[in-house]
Amino acid sequence: MDFHSLWPVAAAVFLLAGTIKGLVGIGLPTAVVGLLSQFIDPRQAIALMLLPMIVSNIFQAYRSRMIIRALKRFWPFIIVMAAGILIFTHYAAGFSPTAMKGVVGATMIAF
Repeated sequence: MDFHSLWPVAAAVFLLAGTIKGLVGIGLPTAVVGLLSQFIDPRQAIALMLLPMIVSNIFQAYRSRMIIRALKRFWPFIIVMAAGILIFTHYAAGFSPTAMKGVVGATMIAF
């Protein structure tokens, strides 16, 4: 899918995922990766989702006015997530798109 046909789809997916995040407080990565994987390679969907996920979580912590408390509470999760992203990025290049869709699907079911 080229950029000109992807951006409206990506915008709609992020709008829906952002709405879910705003209503429930979670779900941005799940919705973005799950839906965008239907249109583009799951690796690209994951790459497109990373920065908005990080920014939205930082904004959510900032808005709560408890950034230090959030960091103290979630630092193990942050470390594991960062390590997981690095490890996954290294190995994901070797997976076929079909295998990646299977991994994404299994992750969605587990979530």
